[in-house]
Amino acid sequence: MKWVVYCLVAHETSIEQLRLIAEQRPQSGAIVGGVTKHLLDVQDKLGGVLLVVGFLSLGIGMLANAAAYLMATR
Repeated sequence: MKWVVYCLVAHETSIEQLRLIAEQRPQSGAIVGGVTKHLLDVQDKLGGVLLVVGFLSLGIGMLANAAAYLMATR
């Protein structure tokens, strides 16, 4: 999640610098580019992990439901 925060800060900084340019005031920092590449990398890695965790959670939930059903019928 650290990279997501970094990307958001870089995005906000770039927007602020573009606003200064539009107002014909001097820039106080750099305009950052290429931030979306890092966000997409995080999304790809995190998405796979969350997919596996989601399927494991479904399996555990189904087993818990079956166990509860079996315990209730005894």
